[in-house]
Amino acid sequence: VNDGINDLPQKDLKKAFTSFNKCLKKGGALIFDISTEYKLEKVLGGNMYGDDSEELSYIWLSEYQSQEKSLDISVTFFEKQGELYKRYEERQIQYAHSKSDIESTLIETGFEIVSITGEKGNLPSENEQRLIFIAIKK
Repeated sequence: VNDGINDLPQKDLKKAFTSFNKCLKKGGALIFDISTEYKLEKVLGGNMYGDDSEELSYIWLSEYQSQEKSLDISVTFFEKQGELYKRYEERQIQYAHSKSDIESTLIETGFEIVSITGEKGNLPSENEQRLIFIAIKK
């Protein structure tokens, strides 16, 4: 789901996992990943990214908010339309969730955790950028 859980604020995790549980049969698998707080704060936060091509250019600015544990992302696009470019903007917020918060919410909503790994299947380190969760409905 590539960071879909990061789009949810902490207060909505339980509701989401409860809904996932209702969609699965007993023994059904829930597999998802998250970007870690380390990635949101240290890798993406406070940085600018961009790309410039013939048809589309963009500028991506992101700022980590420590209090809210969230990443505020602003992307400005310039899309070629004839001889001119149309400018439009998009804003997103991603929320940082700790491994322990995800684990406890999964257990609370009726899942058994099978594994939690880093993005390459390794044991997660403190500066891991992505966590992959596999859980089974009890």
